[in-house]
Amino acid sequence: MREEAEDRKEQQRLQAVREAVWEAWSDDDSAFERIHNALISMVMENSPTQEQLKAVFMLLPANIIGQGISRGFEGTDFGDEIYRFIGENEGIVRAKLATALG
Repeated sequence: MREEAEDRKEQQRLQAVREAVWEAWSDDDSAFERIHNALISMVMENSPTQEQLKAVFMLLPANIIGQGISRGFEGTDFGDEIYRFIGENEGIVRAKLATALG
């Protein structure tokens, strides 16, 4: 039980970091261009909405979020990780994109 509580707390912290990062960078059109491009090339035909970009961003694991913060969201390494993440989690990403349409 204690381990579950710690896991929940860690997930809450990660979600808070995701929210803070999104708020800090969401007004920069180029900040999430790597996610945008990966979505178009892998799972979408049209450009994702801001809500869809955010929905996918909120799925990213801690290591990818950390890489974006430390090395920049525009970097090649971050982009490579986004493509890998979407490829490995395509079903989850597609479902999240569909629900983000409202």
